[in-house]
Amino acid sequence: FLPSTHTHSLTNTEPQTNMLLKQLLFVCWCLCTVSLLPSPSPALGQEDVIELVFWQTDVRGSNGAAQGTQAGELLTAIELFEAQYPSIRVRMEDVGWGELLPRLVEATIRGRGLPDITWVGNTQVAELVARGTFVPLSSYFFRWSNDVGRDQTSDLWSKIVFDYFLDGQWWVSPIAVGTRLLYYRTDLLEQAGVPTDAPPTWADLYERAQQVSSQLSGVAGAGLYASLSDVAHYFTPVMAAHGASPLTPDGECNLDTAQFRAALSYWTDFYLNGVTPFANGTYNEYDPMFLNGELAYYMQGPWFYNSILAEGLEDRVGVASFPGGPSGQFGFLGGEGVAVTSQSHHPDEAWEFVRFITDPTLRLTELAHTLQLIPARRSVVSTSPCLDNVFPVYQRTPLRETVLAMDVAIPLQFPVENNVAVPLLESVELYPAWMQRIHHGEVTVDEAPPLMCEWLTEKMAVVRLDVIPELDLTSYQITFYTVCALFAALALVGLLVCVIFYRNPWIWYASALFCVVIWAAAAVGYGTLLLFVATPNDGICVARLWLAPIVFIVIFGCLFAKQWRVWRLFSRKRVGAPVTNRHVALAVLVALLPMLLLQVLWTAISTPTAEVQLVKDDAYRYPVCTCSAQWVWLGLTYGYLGLILLAGCVLGVLTRNVATLFNETTKIAFAVYATAIIAVIVVPLVHVLDDLPEAVLILQATGGIGVITIVLLAVFAPKYFAIATRAEIPDLTGFRSQSTLNTTSGGGIGISGKAKANSGTIGTGTISESTSVP
Repeated sequence: FLPSTHTHSLTNTEPQTNMLLKQLLFVCWCLCTVSLLPSPSPALGQEDVIELVFWQTDVRGSNGAAQGTQAGELLTAIELFEAQYPSIRVRMEDVGWGELLPRLVEATIRGRGLPDITWVGNTQVAELVARGTFVPLSSYFFRWSNDVGRDQTSDLWSKIVFDYFLDGQWWVSPIAVGTRLLYYRTDLLEQAGVPTDAPPTWADLYERAQQVSSQLSGVAGAGLYASLSDVAHYFTPVMAAHGASPLTPDGECNLDTAQFRAALSYWTDFYLNGVTPFANGTYNEYDPMFLNGELAYYMQGPWFYNSILAEGLEDRVGVASFPGGPSGQFGFLGGEGVAVTSQSHHPDEAWEFVRFITDPTLRLTELAHTLQLIPARRSVVSTSPCLDNVFPVYQRTPLRETVLAMDVAIPLQFPVENNVAVPLLESVELYPAWMQRIHHGEVTVDEAPPLMCEWLTEKMAVVRLDVIPELDLTSYQITFYTVCALFAALALVGLLVCVIFYRNPWIWYASALFCVVIWAAAAVGYGTLLLFVATPNDGICVARLWLAPIVFIVIFGCLFAKQWRVWRLFSRKRVGAPVTNRHVALAVLVALLPMLLLQVLWTAISTPTAEVQLVKDDAYRYPVCTCSAQWVWLGLTYGYLGLILLAGCVLGVLTRNVATLFNETTKIAFAVYATAIIAVIVVPLVHVLDDLPEAVLILQATGGIGVITIVLLAVFAPKYFAIATRAEIPDLTGFRSQSTLNTTSGGGIGISGKAKANSGTIGTGTISESTSVP
């Protein structure tokens, strides 16, 4: 690397550029040496600070986070955490509930943009787990349990397991849970002569509400929702009490049952019989009605009690858990927690923050308090008489009732494990939409359930396809892109050789023009295989339909049309009939026309499209080209291509005795047999193994490469070998001695008598460069 040390004079014969090159190399050597030196160590006591990004759902206003709010409590928790872990900084970002799930999904799909830690609701967990948004927390919970000497998951409310424990792993560390309560106006019940205690069953609730409606003018018996997504939160306990569940253990729709019809009939009878005043009522109508004494029974969340206190109605309002039914007593289980995302570069540090804010001995109680929900751990919330000492806020009656109701609270999908279909159970297009249709007389209670199942099943299929990961075949695709490109390049080389030796007898008397066309079609064919390697879309599916059969017919059509010309020339019945290149091209076109007509009809009537399907035992999704009546179109295509091959076999038999210079029967027969064998093996396997896209890709690519390559080798390898070795032109003496070759104006070959070339005769095996165009 070092420049020479000897001195160069002005008259030195070494070029100055040589010296400049040495100097540049020396500079590069110096730079490389400096770059390899170790970086300076940080100062003593200086540590790298890790920053964690945390998304939470309490969007702060212009004044920042107020004391006593979720955001305010989290800022306090962050300050305390950073004091305990000085090498970690937590940057909190506000993401509202409405945009949390879409942003998490988008960042997961993009593969970047997720925070280290995120807030999450219990109904969102299954979809995000399926997408791979979170890392499992079971090992962290195990270490936490070992640290404190007790199982940290056994302290959680029992039904939480249905939301946060999936596929044998914990994914979320719960913070708070919540349920819904039954509020009732004791003053109105007393006026109507109805018992003023909480109704023990749903049947009792209906009976008492109906009595209030009939006894008190201007007072509605009960306010039942039939409009917002919250309907599921109130209707789910009614379903469970009647023995119904929205989903089967396999995650399929389970609404078309007698138990569900009983629950649906119970709910809609309130409006149909005049007990509930609105067909599509919401809290906007019912909240003020209850506070104004116009509604006797009302289901709402614990937070509604703040409005009751504000109106000074606590002495006239009773609060209770939901009633029971034939199958037991149930409530609704909502919940919130935090999770570590799969894109975090510091999952261990992220877990430390998660543990800090969900530890019942640290910040869990205060954080749940700001949410006006119940802490997720039983050890914090006891139902003992000392409840007020554990958490003073629970001195309030509704919150005490909420705690008592937690033992019977269930998630929306109960008793099924959380799954990607759960958000659909909250859709306004499910329970609310069909309840309103029943209210308006559009359908009956008996007619609605199968229609609801039809909608739910259709939507679940879409959701499952959306959340199941797409199969990645990039490594296979790169490999076969390279292979196909290499073979296409080799085909172009073969084409170039054919053009260079265009007038060589071995090419010339094999119809040189169509030899060039075959090589060009082969190059296009190798390129067409890229369409079968690429991930399908609508354009690729249509291109496959058109290009592959056309390339096949052009290659084999040229081969067979050449043989047809030889048969015409050497048939006794057709002696003297000229067959020009135009005739051969017309024969290829005639072979193409039926295929082109079929392709036009196929595209117009049943255009192929890329449809995402579940593959590999439903573990992945992958687009597949499909269309209506697919097997009919494929049958017609395969059938016609088979006829082309059969026609080639017939021509091979007819021309088997023609002179070697013109006879390609053996070569073409070998190509046809090999093609048929490959087709018989590959085509069925492609359709049998359609659940394994990588197998289909390999079969289609290797099968296509095999067919084209075998044809080229069978037909052209002997010719190119003969050219390379300067093999002697076959002696045609005695072969149809009564005939000779002559040239027609159309560039074809004719039969006229004894052939003589410009400088030698074919009979002697010598043909000059100036031989006339056949």
